[in-house]
Amino acid sequence: MMSSELNEREIKTVPSIERFANPPIKEALIDLAVDPREDLTSTELDFYNLIAKDYPQKKELRSFESRMVPTVRGPEPSAKDMGINAFHFTSEDDTKRIQSKINGYTFNRLAPYESWEEMVTLAKQGWDLYRDKMQPQKVTRIAARYVNVINIPSRDIAINNYFNMYPVLPDGLPSLVDDFFFKISSNFSEIGATAIVTMASAQRIAPDISSVILDIDVFLSKRLEPADEGIWTILERLRSIKNEIFVTIVTDKTKELFR
Repeated sequence: MMSSELNEREIKTVPSIERFANPPIKEALIDLAVDPREDLTSTELDFYNLIAKDYPQKKELRSFESRMVPTVRGPEPSAKDMGINAFHFTSEDDTKRIQSKINGYTFNRLAPYESWEEMVTLAKQGWDLYRDKMQPQKVTRIAARYVNVINIPSRDIAINNYFNMYPVLPDGLPSLVDDFFFKISSNFSEIGATAIVTMASAQRIAPDISSVILDIDVFLSKRLEPADEGIWTILERLRSIKNEIFVTIVTDKTKELFR
């Protein structure tokens, strides 16, 4: 039984969708924001010794405070080093990354994407280590985000042939679009989740290929105990919402590119 407040009806998953042979996923991530314990220090975020075998690359991230400093020549920009605020641990092949932060934990899976099941297994392993060492007070936000890069074999595309969501141009303007960017936010009231969908043209990988970014970020703000297994049940539902959004936005013509 879950110790979170969501009941079984609210966390129900939808039927599985088609699993594509060549998914356009550039990066997928699971992100858990937390209330850190009050005495947590930035040096404690380093648990490299526990995962060095699978994540041999370590990088520390520092934050800087920008400010204007008065000088004889007038105000000049200056950056004050505020110290370490995160550590990144990356696999040898650069396809998996763990981010250990004061205010949360992130697991990134970069292309080539294997499966949701693999991603959750690896994310859980890292989360257990983070949770045991950092001892956060609460999980406050749960997110699943997928960044897709869809490569269309055409120099010029009529975007409505490939996507069911697109900028609408008034009559009299060309239907072929070179560059675009837009974002929408939608609420899923059954569990209180929010989805932010961003679409944008991307840099061409070849002259005769048009690339489009489809970024789907689904999250739920909720306070849960760090050891609550309901976190992973919620993530399953967020992933289902992401899938619903993806297959709704892309047309059958686009799906053929992934099969």
